[in-house]
Amino acid sequence: MLTRVLPILCFSLLSACAGMDGGRGIPAPVEDRSGAGAAVQGSSVTTPAQPTQPATPPAARTNPARSVVPGIDDLPPRTVAPGIPAPQPAPAPLEPAPAPMTMPGMPATPEAALLMEVDAALAAGDLERAAAVAERAVRIAPRDANLWYRLASIRARQGRTDEAAGIARRALSFAAPDTPVAREINDFLGTLP
Repeated sequence: MLTRVLPILCFSLLSACAGMDGGRGIPAPVEDRSGAGAAVQGSSVTTPAQPTQPATPPAARTNPARSVVPGIDDLPPRTVAPGIPAPQPAPAPLEPAPAPMTMPGMPATPEAALLMEVDAALAAGDLERAAAVAERAVRIAPRDANLWYRLASIRARQGRTDEAAGIARRALSFAAPDTPVAREINDFLGTLP
């Protein structure tokens, strides 16, 4: 079986390679060795040998892969010398992403919008709604120590001190040491029974 598959595989690879021209549209150079200008031996007719001229590179050809459309592409066609790859255009520099459009008084992030909603619920005295919105904010940004701390303080106001202590310890795990948030969380944990 292998003796049949191997020749077929080799033949298909060779035929695939033979058909590839690189996609550049440039024909391969062919050297002419027909003997024009050389004396033919064994005959009575001899042609004088032409003086050899120094080899000059062939003239540059235009790249047929690129077409010029009048009115749309007014650039002249690029020329490609044989054996020298065409220069590639430099990649465009990356531009920073535009800043999100925000209006004055509008929060920049979803978490900030939810924190504004938490503050509104706390001002209205609706602790259940404030806790639900704070939990939603924590699901959006689960590594934000401020959000966890806000949820812990809401749970403490609800009288759920055991849960508030656990949430505060989690907030402390996300807070960088020696930051104001870490100090506030430690103070908060010190006030809990």
